[in-house]
Amino acid sequence: GATGRCGGMVVHCYGRDLNIEKTDYRLMFTRANTEIMKEYQKTFEIDFEFRQVGSLDIAINEEEFKHLKELIETQRSLGDNEIQLLDKKETLTLMPNLNPKLIFGSRFRKSDGNLNPFLLVRSQALEAQKLGAVIMTNTKVEKIIIENGQVQGVRIKDGIIETGWVVNATNGWASQLTDDIGVIPVRELAMITERLPKLPPQPFEMLCFGEFAYGATQAASGNYNLGGPGPARPPDYDYYDETIYCDEVMRVTTYVNEIFPSLKNISIIRSWVGTMAFTPDGMPSIGPMPGIKGLFLAVGYPAGMAWASVSG
Repeated sequence: GATGRCGGMVVHCYGRDLNIEKTDYRLMFTRANTEIMKEYQKTFEIDFEFRQVGSLDIAINEEEFKHLKELIETQRSLGDNEIQLLDKKETLTLMPNLNPKLIFGSRFRKSDGNLNPFLLVRSQALEAQKLGAVIMTNTKVEKIIIENGQVQGVRIKDGIIETGWVVNATNGWASQLTDDIGVIPVRELAMITERLPKLPPQPFEMLCFGEFAYGATQAASGNYNLGGPGPARPPDYDYYDETIYCDEVMRVTTYVNEIFPSLKNISIIRSWVGTMAFTPDGMPSIGPMPGIKGLFLAVGYPAGMAWASVSG
């Protein structure tokens, strides 16, 4: 339920402070993932609009820019020679529709990119079905059945599906099915605009009004996709609440006005909320669950587009 609700960003090294010392290890996976995605784009029946157009991690002040410079020095010492530090002029040359009053500089990776997340879900589902997969929609798994340390099956509303093998790939929901998984759910907002003429396509992340805003994937149809965090709301603080509230829509709309002044009069045609997740150390948990035969995990992806295919 997360992939079709995200920003469509394919970013090799997500985050500024998350496991920077494992840059080389992360890149080993994410680079391999990109090669798989390129092959999928050529061979899948449905075009999911994967494009390597680069990405920008934007600094809005001198202190942030200094931090980005330090991160790049660390990354390069770990073998990441692709990452670049761009000044204000270079950043705005790549993405001239950004607000020049906000921009101080950026971190840039040429091999990053974006895609249409809705079409990615549809395309992977279709190709899986061609290989014999059965996809059961509107079928909630209520419990993974385990007896004597061995998977026996899964319980759904109408009965039990018997199996000796289960992959828990539910990401933000993983801990509801498997105990002792350190996966932290996060609520995120996204929205798309009316159709627009072709715009600079770089995905980006940057601070806006104290929150990390992200974007800006433009679908082939012309719709622009961007968003930001959606903190869980009191009194229940439900990270799985898929209701998007008026004040949240207004807040994300202000991101457009602040970051892209030239687009301030455009219409927002749809908005939604999704639940993503990450592990405390920022590295996905992939592999067999210790002590339970037949149970495997593929969870904890803060940037699933850059990991999912190679994990599979």
